[in-house]
Amino acid sequence: MFPEAANPWLAARVSLAPRDAARSQLSEAIPLRHTNRGGYDRGRPVASEVLAQLCSLMDDSAVTVRWYAADADRGRFGELTIEAVEAFIADREQSEAAFAWYRPTWQDVQGFRDGLSLDGQALPPAVTVLGKLLPAASRDQGDRYWLQSTREVHVPTAAAFGLLLVRQADPLHWVRAGRAWQRLHLSATLHGLAMQPLDQVPIRAEREVQLGLEPRFGRAQAELIADTGWQAALAFRIGYPTVQVPPSPRWPVSAVLR
Repeated sequence: MFPEAANPWLAARVSLAPRDAARSQLSEAIPLRHTNRGGYDRGRPVASEVLAQLCSLMDDSAVTVRWYAADADRGRFGELTIEAVEAFIADREQSEAAFAWYRPTWQDVQGFRDGLSLDGQALPPAVTVLGKLLPAASRDQGDRYWLQSTREVHVPTAAAFGLLLVRQADPLHWVRAGRAWQRLHLSATLHGLAMQPLDQVPIRAEREVQLGLEPRFGRAQAELIADTGWQAALAFRIGYPTVQVPPSPRWPVSAVLR
């Protein structure tokens, strides 16, 4: 990880060597794992032993997960997430930066091969088709849909919320958190679970620091963590899906492999 101090953009160096083939269950989940922004089964909680088992593959002592599955904890986390989306939308610069990732047309999807598209929103098929026929949504329309989805789908149908925590807020630990997130999401897929990042609270906490604002979300996040030795890297929701979603567009391996 970050092998050259003078080159902070070099995140990792990978060395390959011959060895006997080993098959991992997690590798089998790679083509099945997709972010699911649809509704989850409200009446089906995720057992505590399953949550514990999901974390068992996270072998990095600098990364951990804090679960919020009890009714009161889940309620508080959800309220903060909705308030953070409202603050996000009210911040024009931040709203515009987020909307820049939306790919409304087929040409955008094929040209960028990243970001968000209608197909990844878990909408009813007829609504998805209609959305593709109508003129592209504006930023204001996108913000209203985002807030509505957070209020009516993402927050109320989550079986639990989670915070992926790191010991230090620096690029090395973010990469380590990303590695842990991949393992967590792949393991959840093998358990028939869906996951979706809901990162508005950590992002707004960082925005408060950036702009020198009152740390409203920073304080609330610290209360959720309740341990000064950890810092938030990613917030997310988890549950049993009620709809399946297609994969989002991504670059082929050949485009990113050197």
